[in-house]
Amino acid sequence: DQLTVINPTEILTFTDIRTINGDVDPAGRVSGEATTFQNLVYGEFDSSNSLILVDRGTRSILYFEDFVSDRNNQAPTRTIAGNNTRITEPGQFVLTGSGNMYLANGADVLFFESVRELVGDLFPNRRFSALDPQSQSIRGLVFP
Repeated sequence: DQLTVINPTEILTFTDIRTINGDVDPAGRVSGEATTFQNLVYGEFDSSNSLILVDRGTRSILYFEDFVSDRNNQAPTRTIAGNNTRITEPGQFVLTGSGNMYLANGADVLFFESVRELVGDLFPNRRFSALDPQSQSIRGLVFP
Protein backbone atom coordinates (compact mmCIF):
# COMPACT_ATOMS: atom_id res chain seq x y z
CA ASP A 1 0.00 0.00 0.00
CA GLN A 2 1.16 3.51 -0.72
CA LEU A 3 0.06 7.04 0.05
CA THR A 4 0.72 10.05 -2.17
CA VAL A 5 1.04 13.36 -0.29
CA ILE A 6 0.58 16.63 -2.15
CA ASN A 7 2.47 19.67 -0.90
CA PRO A 8 2.43 23.07 -2.63
CA THR A 9 5.58 22.42 -4.70
CA GLU A 10 6.24 18.68 -4.43
CA ILE A 11 4.66 15.26 -4.27
CA LEU A 12 5.82 12.66 -1.76
CA THR A 13 5.05 8.95 -1.90
CA PHE A 14 5.14 6.71 1.15
CA THR A 15 5.01 2.93 0.96
CA ASP A 16 3.99 0.36 3.58
CA ILE A 17 1.55 2.88 5.02
CA ARG A 18 -0.17 0.27 7.15
CA THR A 19 2.95 -0.16 9.26
CA ILE A 20 5.08 3.00 9.06
CA ASN A 21 5.29 5.21 12.11
CA GLY A 22 7.27 8.26 13.12
CA ASP A 23 9.57 10.36 10.95
CA VAL A 24 10.32 8.44 7.76
CA ASP A 25 11.84 9.29 4.41
CA PRO A 26 9.45 9.08 1.47
CA ALA A 27 9.93 6.30 -1.06
CA GLY A 28 9.51 8.89 -3.81
CA ARG A 29 9.70 12.63 -4.26
CA VAL A 30 8.69 14.65 -7.31
CA SER A 31 9.53 18.33 -7.66
CA GLY A 32 11.53 20.58 -9.97
CA GLU A 33 11.10 23.26 -12.59
CA ALA A 34 9.69 20.98 -15.30
CA THR A 35 6.76 19.99 -13.06
CA THR A 36 5.53 23.62 -13.09
CA PHE A 37 4.30 23.15 -9.49
CA GLN A 38 3.68 26.47 -7.73
CA ASN A 39 0.78 25.89 -5.34
CA LEU A 40 -0.76 22.43 -5.61
CA VAL A 41 -4.07 22.22 -3.77
CA TYR A 42 -5.66 18.93 -4.82
CA GLY A 43 -5.08 15.80 -6.84
CA GLU A 44 -6.20 12.27 -7.43
CA PHE A 45 -5.49 9.27 -9.60
CA ASP A 46 -8.03 8.47 -12.30
CA SER A 47 -9.21 5.02 -13.36
CA SER A 48 -6.22 4.61 -15.70
CA ASN A 49 -3.81 5.46 -12.84
CA SER A 50 -2.87 8.84 -14.29
CA LEU A 51 -2.35 11.62 -11.76
CA ILE A 52 -4.46 14.77 -12.13
CA LEU A 53 -3.43 17.80 -10.07
CA VAL A 54 -4.86 21.26 -9.49
CA ASP A 55 -2.32 24.07 -9.16
CA ARG A 56 -3.74 27.29 -7.80
CA GLY A 57 -0.43 29.09 -8.40
CA THR A 58 -0.51 28.49 -12.15
CA ARG A 59 -4.33 28.38 -12.34
CA SER A 60 -4.13 25.07 -14.11
CA ILE A 61 -5.05 21.40 -14.22
CA LEU A 62 -1.98 19.21 -14.66
CA TYR A 63 -2.32 15.72 -16.09
CA PHE A 64 0.45 13.15 -15.65
CA GLU A 65 0.01 9.97 -17.66
CA ASP A 66 2.38 7.24 -16.50
CA PHE A 67 3.25 9.18 -13.34
CA VAL A 68 6.43 7.89 -11.71
CA SER A 69 6.52 8.57 -7.98
CA ASP A 70 10.31 8.69 -7.68
CA ARG A 71 11.34 10.60 -10.82
CA ASN A 72 12.12 14.24 -10.15
CA ASN A 73 11.50 17.05 -12.62
CA GLN A 74 8.95 15.25 -14.80
CA ALA A 75 6.77 17.51 -16.91
CA PRO A 76 2.99 17.11 -17.10
CA THR A 77 1.73 15.21 -20.13
CA ARG A 78 -1.00 17.80 -20.62
CA THR A 79 -1.95 21.13 -19.07
CA ILE A 80 -5.33 22.84 -19.09
CA ALA A 81 -4.81 26.57 -18.44
CA GLY A 82 -5.44 30.03 -19.83
CA ASN A 83 -8.02 32.80 -19.83
CA ASN A 84 -10.62 30.83 -21.80
CA THR A 85 -10.73 28.07 -19.17
CA ARG A 86 -12.06 30.57 -16.59
CA ILE A 87 -9.86 28.83 -14.00
CA THR A 88 -9.05 31.51 -11.42
CA GLU A 89 -9.29 29.90 -7.96
CA PRO A 90 -9.15 26.16 -8.60
CA GLY A 91 -9.71 23.74 -5.77
CA GLN A 92 -11.10 20.24 -5.41
CA PHE A 93 -12.51 18.39 -8.38
CA VAL A 94 -14.69 15.35 -8.94
CA LEU A 95 -14.25 12.95 -11.85
CA THR A 96 -17.23 11.05 -13.18
CA GLY A 97 -16.99 7.49 -14.44
CA SER A 98 -17.20 8.79 -18.00
CA GLY A 99 -14.17 11.06 -17.55
CA ASN A 100 -15.92 14.38 -17.03
CA MET A 101 -14.68 16.83 -14.40
CA TYR A 102 -16.51 19.17 -12.03
CA LEU A 103 -13.97 21.70 -10.71
CA ALA A 104 -14.56 23.94 -7.69
CA ASN A 105 -13.34 27.38 -8.80
CA GLY A 106 -13.91 30.11 -6.25
CA ALA A 107 -17.69 30.55 -6.09
CA ASP A 108 -18.23 28.64 -9.37
CA VAL A 109 -18.23 25.05 -10.52
CA LEU A 110 -16.69 24.51 -13.94
CA PHE A 111 -17.63 21.45 -15.97
CA PHE A 112 -15.23 19.95 -18.52
CA GLU A 113 -16.25 16.98 -20.68
CA SER A 114 -13.74 14.20 -21.35
CA VAL A 115 -10.98 15.84 -19.33
CA ARG A 116 -8.59 12.95 -20.11
CA GLU A 117 -8.42 14.20 -23.70
CA LEU A 118 -8.24 17.96 -23.14
CA VAL A 119 -5.23 20.24 -23.41
CA GLY A 120 -4.63 23.97 -23.65
CA ASP A 121 -6.76 27.09 -23.23
CA LEU A 122 -10.29 25.86 -23.81
CA PHE A 123 -13.66 26.98 -22.56
CA PRO A 124 -15.44 24.83 -19.97
CA ASN A 125 -18.57 23.12 -21.30
CA ARG A 126 -20.62 24.65 -18.48
CA ARG A 127 -20.30 26.92 -15.47
CA PHE A 128 -22.72 27.30 -12.58
CA SER A 129 -22.91 28.84 -9.13
CA ALA A 130 -25.37 29.61 -6.38
CA LEU A 131 -22.93 31.43 -4.12
CA ASP A 132 -22.22 35.08 -3.52
CA PRO A 133 -18.69 35.45 -4.94
CA GLN A 134 -18.02 38.40 -2.63
CA SER A 135 -18.40 36.37 0.53
CA GLN A 136 -18.20 32.66 -0.25
CA SER A 137 -15.94 30.14 -1.89
CA ILE A 138 -16.62 26.48 -2.58
CA ARG A 139 -14.66 24.26 -0.19
CA GLY A 140 -15.43 20.85 -1.64
CA LEU A 141 -17.51 18.73 -3.95
CA VAL A 142 -19.21 15.38 -3.33
CA PHE A 143 -20.42 13.27 -6.22
CA PRO A 144 -22.32 10.00 -5.95
